[in-house]
Amino acid sequence: MLSEFAAAHAPGIIENETLHCGQLVYAGGDDILAMLPASTVIACSDELRKKYETFMSSRAGGSYTMSAGIVVAHFKDDLRFTLEHARAAEREAKDAGRNRLCIRILKRSGEHGSAVCTWAAVEWLVGMRECFEKGDSDGWTHRLTASEHILRRLPAEAQRTEMERVLESAEGVSDALRSHARKLWDELANPTGGGDAAPGGATHKEDRMARFCFFARAASFLARKGVV
Repeated sequence: MLSEFAAAHAPGIIENETLHCGQLVYAGGDDILAMLPASTVIACSDELRKKYETFMSSRAGGSYTMSAGIVVAHFKDDLRFTLEHARAAEREAKDAGRNRLCIRILKRSGEHGSAVCTWAAVEWLVGMRECFEKGDSDGWTHRLTASEHILRRLPAEAQRTEMERVLESAEGVSDALRSHARKLWDELANPTGGGDAAPGGATHKEDRMARFCFFARAASFLARKGVV
């Protein structure tokens, strides 16, 4: 059944020229490897996940989940290097509790970062990316990131208060973006919103601010089509 899904359904989703414009590289068993534009990769992954869960439930009954790793890399990067990070991102998603998505961004400057979230967060990530693509300012994401190392030690409510203050005071930010950002925060605040603990033993509360800042900047980065 897994092979049937990979062969019969994955290509039509990934290579849909209207929605995702991707290129399927490999599909077999429970593994799928594809290359996609930065602007569509998250939405495509989520569509694959939904189709997989529906397909498996209809054929075998019960419930099924999918974990995925996304790597955003420069087109000139060594493909072996990128593939290595893709595999690592998938492992990171599974190690965080399965049924998760890990996004890893490899910038040409050498700055690399990654974080894990539940699939429920994808809607808000895609919404934020679309707002940035339409011209919303991302200056607030940099201001919040600059103080993240301090904010992450504060009580959860204090973290949210500061996030709200920075977001509300930011110029050039639409109500839609503010709404998506708040909903992303709420999903990451959920104890199951991306893993029980951060790498290195940090608590979920401490990890939340770091992951929120990463995903907010990732949404902006993807809106710029990965241009550093």
